[in-house]
Amino acid sequence: MRNLYLAKYLSCLAIISLSNTSALAADITTEMCKNYIPAVWTISKPMRDAGIPVATAEAHVYKMGIEDKNIRLYLRSLIHDVYKNSDAAQRYIETGHAVEDCVQKSRGF
Repeated sequence: MRNLYLAKYLSCLAIISLSNTSALAADITTEMCKNYIPAVWTISKPMRDAGIPVATAEAHVYKMGIEDKNIRLYLRSLIHDVYKNSDAAQRYIETGHAVEDCVQKSRGF
């Protein structure tokens, strides 16, 4: 009888920890995107204005040590957006759509 209660207790703990881990992962992804997007803007906008090649700005993203491949690829595309039209890219970032898209790309949905 005691083992049955222990098993139920451990099962409940496992379910709770799995659901909390999922929520925590969502928050981590969002926070990563919220931090990296302004950093990429801060790096790429002055480089663009100075006429530095886009590949140099891309190299800085890879030097950030971002483990999530999808976030790296998203940030690389953001750099290209900044180089194409910095005003539109700035509005895109300021409205929060950049963070939403970054999170979506990282999660895959």
